Amino acid sequence: YSPCDMLATLLLFSLLALTQGQNTIFSQEEELDSILHDKDEILHKRDTSSEEILHKRNTEEEEEEGEILHEKEEILHKRDAKEILHKRNAEDILHKRDAEEILHKRDADILHKRNAEDILHKRDAEEILHKREADILHKRDTDILHKRDAEDILHKRAILHKRAILHKRASGEILHDSEDEILH
Repeated sequence: YSPCDMLATLLLFSLLALTQGQNTIFSQEEELDSILHDKDEILHKRDTSSEEILHKRNTEEEEEEGEILHEKEEILHKRDAKEILHKRNAEDILHKRDAEEILHKRDADILHKRNAEDILHKRDAEEILHKREADILHKRDTDILHKRDAEDILHKRAILHKRAILHKRASGEILHDSEDEILH
């Protein structure tokens, strides 16, 4: 064997050893990643269950405190209920009297306003109808005048055209067939 062949063989074995070592390192890294991932999941589950236990305890304590507060509020409410009901009854009687007076006055105001609005509405409606009728009559009269003006203009044009044709004939010019038809 030549020194080059030996060197090439040595390099080849070295590369194979490096590749195998690298594959072993990658394999071990993957195993470590898997172990770390499993460990993270276990820690997460432990943390989650701890949080759930704490949350459950806090919820139970809050419920107990809420029940105690509710019982205290019921006792206070029952104690004050008679006084409150008595005051409310007296206030209700006064409010009913005031409300009846206010409602009576409001109803009278509403009727008065409705009557005034009805009168104004009728006036407005009559004015609108009158204006519409006037507009319609004005438009009709204007249309009639325009039609008459247009008919007068057409009639005058026909007369002038006929005169021009007669003048043309009198001067000895040759008439077109359409001009000859106009004269007949």
